[in-house]
Amino acid sequence: MPAEFEEAGYQWTIREGGPSMGSVEATSPTFVEALRAADSHMKGLTLHELSSWVIARLSYLTCGMIDQKTFSHDTNEFGYAVRITDSSGERVAHGAVVIGESRLVYSASDFRTSDSQALFVQMLASSPRDLAICEVKVREPETRRCRSYGWNGRLLIS
Repeated sequence: MPAEFEEAGYQWTIREGGPSMGSVEATSPTFVEALRAADSHMKGLTLHELSSWVIARLSYLTCGMIDQKTFSHDTNEFGYAVRITDSSGERVAHGAVVIGESRLVYSASDFRTSDSQALFVQMLASSPRDLAICEVKVREPETRRCRSYGWNGRLLIS
């Protein structure tokens, strides 16, 4: 079930899923570069910790409504689809944040904005220390081991 909330003048809808067909990743700056530039606290985080921060921030913004479960996909990645609409209900962009063991990206189809990644980063970084306790596990298809992401109330899961 999608989680909806309003932030930074837009209506946001978040649900489990990946990027839509035709989505493009920003390359300058990349999603990770944009997050690290948004707040000095994020500059020192590892990629795994930054991924945990994104999940904990989305969990906070959605009041814990995003799926907190064990993901098990052939690609060894998981993600959350993001739809951005304006105050009149017009879709601004559709994208997704994708988290893998060695990558964290935002990929989008921008309908009425030239940079929905910047809107997404702005929304996430608006209150970077507002995090919700959460844990998401990913079962690796080859080894069946799990890796975890989230925040335990004191530390980001790394």
